Amino acid sequence: MYMTEGGRAAARRERSVAQVRDALRRLYRAFVAWYSLYDDDEDERRAREAEVARLLAELSRIYPPRSVWLEAGTREAVEGFVSTARELRRNLHAEIEARGYAAARAEMERRVGRELGPLKREAFEALEAE
Repeated sequence: MYMTEGGRAAARRERSVAQVRDALRRLYRAFVAWYSLYDDDEDERRAREAEVARLLAELSRIYPPRSVWLEAGTREAVEGFVSTARELRRNLHAEIEARGYAAARAEMERRVGRELGPLKREAFEALEAE
């Protein structure tokens, strides 16, 4: 059975939305895992921070070609989330280096929830509307 041109476009759009949504979900979960360590295991902390950095890089790689299938409002929501995630990762890394993980952990949790949480919800709602 052959798919019409419009059917292929709709399928690409659905696939793009699903891939972007999955990448955002994994990135947010990585942030949560990063601040959820209950001991001061330096290796584990570094591994979780590296996972956040890896997922940010992955999202930066997969998002641009898929963004053409998204509406302007959805692109703005996703790009706002990504921009804030990048800045937050930089700031949290600097805070950990300055104060240590144990001292920075509560601040990390508060900032991820306050700064990234609402942007995640906004991006997911926009992607669901697609």
